[in-house]
Amino acid sequence: MKQIPTYIINLEERKDRLKSVLKQFENRPEFKLNIVTAVKKKR
Repeated sequence: MKQIPTYIINLEERKDRLKSVLKQFENRPEFKLNIVTAVKKKR
């Protein structure tokens, strides 16, 4: 089965948001999830 590469960009401190997004992809084997940790820009 081919999978669609899917990138999830998330701030490390937003564990609740990541958990929510991962839940949306449960039982969806057509997606290949790649979690990318975002870096905040210092001002």
